[in-house]
Amino acid sequence: MTIAQRQGESEAEKRARMFHFVSSFAGTEILTGAGTRLWCSYSRTPEERAIAGHASLIKRVVASFDETVAKESLDMEYKTGTCWGPDGMLGSVRLPVPPKHDHAGIVVDKDSVHKQWIDVGLLAKLLGRRKPHDGTSPVGWPFNSGSASVEQSGFQFDFFGWNVGGCDVKDLAAAIISGSKAPLDRDSLVTLQELPRGSAGWSSEKQGTLEIVSHRSDVAWRATGIAFYRDVWSVLQRFSTIRGTWFKLKHLQTGGLVWVGSAHFNPGCTHTQYEKEVSDFLAKAPGGNVPVLCQCDANAAIKWVRDDGKSEPAGLDGKANEILGQLTSKGLGLVPPG
Repeated sequence: MTIAQRQGESEAEKRARMFHFVSSFAGTEILTGAGTRLWCSYSRTPEERAIAGHASLIKRVVASFDETVAKESLDMEYKTGTCWGPDGMLGSVRLPVPPKHDHAGIVVDKDSVHKQWIDVGLLAKLLGRRKPHDGTSPVGWPFNSGSASVEQSGFQFDFFGWNVGGCDVKDLAAAIISGSKAPLDRDSLVTLQELPRGSAGWSSEKQGTLEIVSHRSDVAWRATGIAFYRDVWSVLQRFSTIRGTWFKLKHLQTGGLVWVGSAHFNPGCTHTQYEKEVSDFLAKAPGGNVPVLCQCDANAAIKWVRDDGKSEPAGLDGKANEILGQLTSKGLGLVPPG
């Protein structure tokens, strides 16, 4: 349901009223006739997410040059898709270009319904002569929804994700090749969920030159982790959460760095517990200029819809909207299949 703003009510007051309602509802035990507990949560429309995403895009561009500037020198207003720098507005969806700006440096997305704009001249002035960090960007999904081809630091590698489902896989490389119908090149990285149950904590398993590093928290039934060829990649840092893991890896030949996250969220928990699990995982999401890749089993109903010629994720339940909202707030975007 849409919460309308009351006459004379400020935006902050409306949000406080919404929070009070959702909090009060969460404290109740209202059950359906089938015994299922009813839940209530916030959600944004696809349009609201698209508007907020424009401001996030500008921030990510700045962060790719200078993370400190992105954190300390930008002001964001996500409801209008606006980002300000020290010298003025850098871009917006809802707000017009200020009259004093040099319109020669304004770039407008004329193919978009919203006609969002960026002041490239002012952005260039803010960033000066800083050089961008070599980023990681998906360049296609050539195999299936569990794999992607990724380009980073001048070379390309394949990125796979697989929920093992507790199976004891004796030859992981062969299983991935069989399941994806694609070769497992030595530069590839594979995120894993629901590895066979073992002792809580960190563990490592070697299959030839393929290494599997995983972690299971004491409250999770199975582990998450990553697989890689240890003569190609090296783990520099690793962090564990209730339902997932984060790894910072270095490509030994090129020196390229990348952060990789893997998570499996509980399919049978309440919305409150789900929110806690997602928040706990994303709280460890790395900052800085090193590119981030993340693959997870969300156990939430998400579909893809066409919006202004682009594929956008849309949540079909409260858990899906929760994880989509939290990913957006972290500046992480989903890559569509197909």
